[in-house]
Amino acid sequence: MNIRPELLRFADGKPVCTAEDWTKRRQELLDLLRREEYGFAPEKCKVTAEVTEVNPKCAGGSARLESVTLTFHAPKGDHAVPVHLFIPTDGKKHPLILLINFRPDPYDMYCPTEEIIDNGFCFAEICYKDITSDDADFSNGLAGCFDRPTDGTGWGKISLWAYAMQGVLDYLLTRPEIDAENVAVAGHSRLGKTAMWCAAQDERIRFALINGSGCGGTALEQTKHADAETYEHIHKYFHYWFCENHHKYETETVSAVLDQHMALACIAPRFACVGCAKDDWWADPWSEKLCCTAAAPAWEVQGCKGFDGDETQAEIGTFLHGGHISYHLRSGIHFFSRRDWLPYMEHIKNNLK
Repeated sequence: MNIRPELLRFADGKPVCTAEDWTKRRQELLDLLRREEYGFAPEKCKVTAEVTEVNPKCAGGSARLESVTLTFHAPKGDHAVPVHLFIPTDGKKHPLILLINFRPDPYDMYCPTEEIIDNGFCFAEICYKDITSDDADFSNGLAGCFDRPTDGTGWGKISLWAYAMQGVLDYLLTRPEIDAENVAVAGHSRLGKTAMWCAAQDERIRFALINGSGCGGTALEQTKHADAETYEHIHKYFHYWFCENHHKYETETVSAVLDQHMALACIAPRFACVGCAKDDWWADPWSEKLCCTAAAPAWEVQGCKGFDGDETQAEIGTFLHGGHISYHLRSGIHFFSRRDWLPYMEHIKNNLK
């Protein structure tokens, strides 16, 4: 029998009844998730920036593209991360979307850059492999610049990628062109997990765009459907994404302690946007919808509309954008599509602070 961990109950069994209670419960959940799933990130370090190149007219002349080198000054050395920053040329402040992506190309297939700018956003992009490699090597890139705890709680790669995103935001939020009250982070697949975990921890982020994140992201582990990835599957090939303590959650008995609605709920009372594709059964779009339902009480206890969906399987073309959690299901496969970006941007524009 599946037992979903209770969201609105403290570890000592007391109920979470108020917004003040939720603030304490959120911290309890973050500590649990750091200790048992993603690992504790390194201590914050100084980040400096240098603009290395400027294209004053890109994206059809509607934006300026700056190439920026951000240097993390870490305990065991410095590490530089390239950032592409697009700024609309109209002289106004704009909301920001920061995308962590698989490739370093600013005009990548996962980001309709010109359309993002035309919708009124500043847009920044980093490549995850410029932070550290996507493997079990913890000695290269930014990973090699810190000592990693060996007690089972040491950060996995998802935690370190999210840590780097926060460092990038430290710089971007100093830019006068960016509306610091309306910041979004975005990612797809393993980087959707990363964007979710980044937003769960960082309250400067108002919107999390979590696309096709699946197992270890926004798919409930205890409600998996045919052909879906599980904790057991993911640990076989990608154990290094998580801390070592997470391996014990491969069995149903102990997974009653932890599930993904807890991570999604840590974004409350801000906005979480979950996007799925009908044929992406490995990510399990139905379980991702169930996760939205299970996380909703974290918003409701704070007086916010959580999720306006239910636990039935969604149909293609579903757009549930009436709450602080939004969910959409498009046709197609595992991909970060223009058909994902458009509802995300619509939800942001409808909920600007």
